[in-house]
Amino acid sequence: MDFGKTLKQIREARHLKQSDIASGLLSRTSISKIANNKQHPTYDSALELIANVGVTPSEFEYIRNGYRYPEKQLIVHKFTSLIRSPQFSDISALYSLCDTYLDSKKDLDVYHIKTILAAIYEFERGHYPAAKEQASVVWQSLKKIDTWTKFDLFLLNNILYFFDLDTAVSIAQMALQAIDTNYPHLLRLKSALIENCSLLLITNNDFPQAKLWIEKGIPLYKELFQFDSLNTAYAFLALCEQDFSTAEKYRDILQQMGDPSGAQDVTKEIERIRSLEI
Repeated sequence: MDFGKTLKQIREARHLKQSDIASGLLSRTSISKIANNKQHPTYDSALELIANVGVTPSEFEYIRNGYRYPEKQLIVHKFTSLIRSPQFSDISALYSLCDTYLDSKKDLDVYHIKTILAAIYEFERGHYPAAKEQASVVWQSLKKIDTWTKFDLFLLNNILYFFDLDTAVSIAQMALQAIDTNYPHLLRLKSALIENCSLLLITNNDFPQAKLWIEKGIPLYKELFQFDSLNTAYAFLALCEQDFSTAEKYRDILQQMGDPSGAQDVTKEIERIRSLEI
């Protein structure tokens, strides 16, 4: 479906008039011509019209494509969903989907996704040098870019664990600076970077630096009502002081909240840090 027909379909479904979405941007005549594919809006006008009918550009493309994700968007969607709980079968299927897509198109984002999937596969098999080598391909490409996109920043957040601590922290700091400078609205991505970096520092026994990062994240988790991240932060903050009883209290809260994965992470670190005292 073309842009105009999609715009008209969404407008009518939302019971909006042409004047409602014109909003001083274009005349009603122009809106009518766009709907009938007799006029094409500029890129900026198209984005504003999409916003005026109350959907995001991604939602617009989803509807325009017959309520299906376009091929690349489907790959990105599957990747962003998969990265939260990777399964070998899903990694393999998505890797094949990337391969098929790249057979007919050149696309750096999809290439980066494919490379990170290879890194995850190697990492989960315990092949850490091979995983780092794959992740380094993505990092070497992204670090040449002057201004990172939102998706670039998402990729960076998901390659931190493949690097040594100094490199990971450096990447996280640059990504956070890019968010603060260009994407201050990406608070959830910012909180994910802080949380991941905090965990990396904890697992590397750099408790003073971990404490600084955790304290940086706590106000953000509160602002975003991320109570799972907040309780994990309090647990790790206690572990920085070897206060195991307090860490266990917040671990139990995570379990009661229905976050067994977060509780498991805290339990693992409690046991590991306790063993350091022996």
